[in-house]
Amino acid sequence: MTLFMTLTAVGTPPLPPEPEGVFGEASGTALMGEGGLPGGDATETAGGARLSTGDGLTIAINAAGRIDAVELGASNLTSTSTLISGFRVQDLTLGGERSFNGSVEVGASTAYQNATIPSLGLMLNATYRAQSDRISIEATVGDLMGREHAMRLKFALPIDALGWTWWDDIRNGRVIDLAGTYRNVATLDSQGRERNVYPFAAVTNATLGEGLALATPFGNPSLSTTNVTRDLIEISFLVATSNLSQSRAPRVEMELYRFGNAAWGFRAAAAEFYEMHPDDFTPVVRAEGTWAVNGNQLCLTYARTPVPNATPNPTPILGRSRGCRWASTSMPRNRPSRSAILRGSN
Repeated sequence: MTLFMTLTAVGTPPLPPEPEGVFGEASGTALMGEGGLPGGDATETAGGARLSTGDGLTIAINAAGRIDAVELGASNLTSTSTLISGFRVQDLTLGGERSFNGSVEVGASTAYQNATIPSLGLMLNATYRAQSDRISIEATVGDLMGREHAMRLKFALPIDALGWTWWDDIRNGRVIDLAGTYRNVATLDSQGRERNVYPFAAVTNATLGEGLALATPFGNPSLSTTNVTRDLIEISFLVATSNLSQSRAPRVEMELYRFGNAAWGFRAAAAEFYEMHPDDFTPVVRAEGTWAVNGNQLCLTYARTPVPNATPNPTPILGRSRGCRWASTSMPRNRPSRSAILRGSN
């Protein structure tokens, strides 16, 4: 008996036509972080900072470290939940939840926040960096007394998202209502620990024709979950401190970015994420395919192997592996274009 494990393409509803020039291909504008965008900028405010990307996404941080404003171009997206914005911690060892309130300093395209919570013995060092196509946020947290300490480090953006669309995945979106909490997570173990299914969470505004995404880059793996409500986008990281690793404080990273064309939803957010991190999506495997179990033999039954100057039309190649007959297909292995990613043609 031969057992095959295959991937089946599932049909998707027709997508709206791609507007001319949305991705800078015809109009010359680059709304989604492509070449030619100006760099990010950080300016000092009354004890706080204001950071803007080259494509017009802005956040404002006040003197206490809370997020006072979120803007897309001339549109103010800020909700009334600014008091619980910025960094907070839920202490899983001692109990309770507190905000990190601390001073903010401004450097070149960068804002720095240093804060402590004396009652919990915790400290935070956060860096906000405005770039051409994103605001990168990095934070380390430590225990001032070197204790074993488990916690959820949270970061929240006060966005008035009522009526926006939350995207569960590439096919499914839900309109954000007054009472809902929107998330897409997988359970890891019997203790109920969870993680995000995707490295980014995306919401879109049909009126503005644009969207926002909060992402965690692959370079710093973490256990994180993202919740979206009508007035907050909040990401939560499971972290812990230990007196055995004081030289390496727990570090988390995230990226806030804007993407154009809300009608493309999750696809547009994914395309921008790919463009931001091209090296993470460059194929390095020499052969891809479907594995099959044939009796006591494991066979690669269909494979794709990079061939120089390969044409778009696959060329079958037959061979044998461990006594199993298999067929592979030569395919071009160039990274797909943005349009191809969006249209799902790769």
